Amino acid sequence: MTTTENEASLWPPVTHETKPWAYWWWMGSAVDEANLTRELTRYRDAGMGGVHIIPIYGAKGFEKRFVSYLSPRWLALLKYTLTEAERLGLGIDMSVGCGWCLGGPNVRDEDANQSLVIRPDGSITSKPSGQKVKRAGLGGEGWMLNPASERAHRRFMERFTRAFSGWKGPLPRAIYQDSYEYNNDWAPELLEAFEKKHGYKLQDHFNVFAPPSQAERRSAEGGRLERGTSGGRGDAGDAERVLADYREIHSDLMVEKAQPVWIAWGKRRGMISRYEAHGAPGNLLDLYALADIPETEMFHDDRSILVSKFASSAAHVTGKKLASAETGTWLKEHFTETLGNLKVLVDEMFLSGINHIFWHGTIYSPDEAAWPGWVFYASTQMNPRNPIWRHAKALHDYISRCQSFLQAGEPGSDVLLYWPYHDLLHSQKGRIEKLTVHQRGWLEKQTLGPLAQQLLDRGWQFDFVSDRMLTKKLPARYKAVVVPATTHFPPETLARLKRLRIPVFFVDTLPTDVPGFGRLSERRAKLEAAKRGLRPTPRAQLEAALTQAGAVRETLAELGLSVVRRMVERNTLRFVVNPTPKTVTLPGALGQCLSPLTGKSGSRMLPPNGSVILPGYGGESSARAEGATQVLKNPWEVVFLEGGPTLPPPFLCEKLGSWTEQGPEYEAFSGTARYTTIFEAKPGRYILDLGRVCESARVRLNGEEVGAVILAPLTLELSVSKPTGNVLEVEVASLAANRIRDMDRRGVVWQNFYDINFVNLAYKHFDASQWPVTPCGLLGPVTLTHLMD
Repeated sequence: MTTTENEASLWPPVTHETKPWAYWWWMGSAVDEANLTRELTRYRDAGMGGVHIIPIYGAKGFEKRFVSYLSPRWLALLKYTLTEAERLGLGIDMSVGCGWCLGGPNVRDEDANQSLVIRPDGSITSKPSGQKVKRAGLGGEGWMLNPASERAHRRFMERFTRAFSGWKGPLPRAIYQDSYEYNNDWAPELLEAFEKKHGYKLQDHFNVFAPPSQAERRSAEGGRLERGTSGGRGDAGDAERVLADYREIHSDLMVEKAQPVWIAWGKRRGMISRYEAHGAPGNLLDLYALADIPETEMFHDDRSILVSKFASSAAHVTGKKLASAETGTWLKEHFTETLGNLKVLVDEMFLSGINHIFWHGTIYSPDEAAWPGWVFYASTQMNPRNPIWRHAKALHDYISRCQSFLQAGEPGSDVLLYWPYHDLLHSQKGRIEKLTVHQRGWLEKQTLGPLAQQLLDRGWQFDFVSDRMLTKKLPARYKAVVVPATTHFPPETLARLKRLRIPVFFVDTLPTDVPGFGRLSERRAKLEAAKRGLRPTPRAQLEAALTQAGAVRETLAELGLSVVRRMVERNTLRFVVNPTPKTVTLPGALGQCLSPLTGKSGSRMLPPNGSVILPGYGGESSARAEGATQVLKNPWEVVFLEGGPTLPPPFLCEKLGSWTEQGPEYEAFSGTARYTTIFEAKPGRYILDLGRVCESARVRLNGEEVGAVILAPLTLELSVSKPTGNVLEVEVASLAANRIRDMDRRGVVWQNFYDINFVNLAYKHFDASQWPVTPCGLLGPVTLTHLMD
């Protein structure tokens, strides 16, 4: 009943990169060899492929074990970890520094992230913004680095050059920088770079940075802005143009000068790079594209497939194999996330073009630390101490099967969607705007956002593209470029688009102006010359135009299904998800269906939140013909296998329900229980439906493994070989919520960490004492439905 050898051959080979990885926080770097080996072995056994080391603040009571970052002892522990991981078949990535963002004790005041300061005489200077490295561990404390300064980055990396000089032994696969949480709007190189690019001095226009007085605001409302230049009156449009040029050069310094420094440092030593560019006040596509593995994230309810497509687009357009995602950050309140919740989130990542999942995350915790061990505050607790770990391998195997296909071949996107970045630079409020995953007006309120959503909903497979990306050779798979209604358009980009050998569709209108302030008349003339012979495409005609260009729409979208496409060895592979509340039957003409949850051939009937892989080959999968259904009514013997605070006594269950109903000892328990019953059934194939399970289950029939279920509908196909005496075992794992609730009600101290300690979703003190009791166990009803031949 497990996956057969023949069924296993349907899937590409599994590697450590097709498996999910995890952020791995080292609290106080208080790690030791014995516990490192134990933790890494557990990750390996649960189906994970690697971990990402991040040193952070420590746990109270363990101060004598703290190890200073990059000290000889720390480097020895790193080398031991890398060696053990290699032995176990795991990969290791590593942050550049402690906590986040880049920074530390070697960052001088002049190299720290900077805030622009306006002097009384109208001139400007800068000072450190005051930001220190967040959640730093011992030896990693200090200023955050200036993300736009090349000089600052070169000085910063000198510490790592010294630490790793003479290094012998394995190295991390990749070095990493977290999402942009700097407060920075200046760099010492900015003035020179500004004049070189734009042809005029920003010093002559410093007053654009001054907040307008009440009189100036009234004047601006009348169409004039008296703070436009330091030399006198200036048009409001002129001030906007100067600010757009300033924002662009700040972005350029990050893209062209500063961020490549740490990436190149790793590459010279044989390490690739992972980079979360979101949050930066810059061109996200170009920043993501700097890395070997661009990385996105979704945060609690801030989940946007379109935003995440910026990272995957950067990978696709520039020919990178992997696009990763920080996955599970604040998914729900602590200890209430289910494996099913995580599966739905992972599917959204896959639909965004992501193919390398990183849990956020797990944490090193020594076995001698009392339960729940060391925990990190902004994380799904994907660690061996959480009861959901009992069946986590089922989810990890699902991810690995999906990623084995999604990392193969090349992306199936065949449309490029231009990002009107310069319109954004002209429309920002304030001095400079961070482009975060939380506040998404930078995308959704642009003309790009609604058009991208329309194309996504209609099943078009597209990648975003930037001006800078268009200067490079594009992959041949793209059939067309779509340009949303755009006002400010660089004439150089328009000239490049005209030279492409694929059609370019300007939706509804052609660009009307150039961005910025420098050389305005000259650039406007070039734009008008480049526009000659072009015609806009009405939005209503866009899809027909894309089809005529050779782009292919996924018509499964008409059934409400979401699809991401890959091209693998001349086959068109589709990963399909049903986000609707109803079961959808896939057309038979699509060929074989593979179920990544079971590793077997799948059904064409796709339930809500169900997913399937259509590999583009093989025979037609059939819809199941179902016969009679019987409810399993015999008593269930319930035995507790692992968890705490103590294992409750076994009990006989005449009617299925939450084990918490058995009394206070059961109410406080979180962990795993085994339900066993005996049933009679005519030999044949059946669908076992467990009904309601809180929260995941693994099933055995007559001592033989059937499979695991983590998401409703909780069904498995099985074969009954004898009419009587069939022994069904259902192993159920709960959440940790009730045990945490019990500890907080009894005043047990477990939140015992430095820095932010442990907070709830609202960043307030975490307290589960007032939570209601969470249902646990097998609630049923459990049924068997006969499958007709």
